[in-house]
Order: sequence, then C-alpha cells, then structure tokens
Amino acid sequence: MTTERLDVHELLDRAGAAEFNGFPPRGCVGHVNLGVGHLRTAEPFYTGVLGLDVTQRLHGATMLARGGYHHNICINVWQSAGAGRGADDCAGLDSVELVIKDPCERDGIFARAEAAGVRDGAAVIDPWGTRFTLSA
Repeated sequence: MTTERLDVHELLDRAGAAEFNGFPPRGCVGHVNLGVGHLRTAEPFYTGVLGLDVTQRLHGATMLARGGYHHNICINVWQSAGAGRGADDCAGLDSVELVIKDPCERDGIFARAEAAGVRDGAAVIDPWGTRFTLSA
C-alpha cells in the first residue's frame, strides 16, 4: 500500500465548471482516515470496543477493518500526535455512521461500549470525541 500526495489543482481543473450539489442522498464513504493523539490509546477502542481487526501498521498509522477487507478505517498520528479531545466549538469531523447489519454484532459493540463507559445512546464515542453512530 502506498500513500501519494493529492494534486488538488489537477483535481479542480478536472472538475471544470461543474457545480457541487452536495453529497448524494444515498452516498456511502467506504474509507475514513482519522487523526488520533496516540495509537496505543486508540487501538484498544477501535479493536476492543468497535471490534475492528488490525490489518496493518505502518508509519504512524494503524489500518483497521472488518470481514477481511484491507482497511475501512485508518487511525494515524501524522498531524495529531499527542492531541487530546477537541473542543466542542472547533472545526473537525464530528461523527461517523457505521453500518452494522447484524443486530448481534451491534448489540456486542453497545455492550462493550457501555462497559468501557463510552456509549451515548445510539452512539459510541472514541477518546478524541468522535461519535460513531451504529445503524442497520
């Protein structure tokens, strides 16, 4: 797996005069990249509470997935090493919806989150305040 710099200017040139009308109503993002303060703190949450598998560790990042996929979530410290929980009035990612179709798996995540003290209704909160809403 490689990481390559995005050429934003080329991307904008390719878009031309196309108007952005928002994310499609039934759109789905299959990969989320999350900055965390410490991988040693983050991994137990993502593996122990959310039940994701570590698929790879490299260069300040841990790749996580379910079902044998290479990674759906990447947690990293590339620009956030040592960061704590963000203030409520700061810009940033607020929440992620995880589609977990198996009700037993969802119940298991909620039970582990409750035991860890990180459940908030239908959401599970990571150590940096990112809310993971679980849906079918």
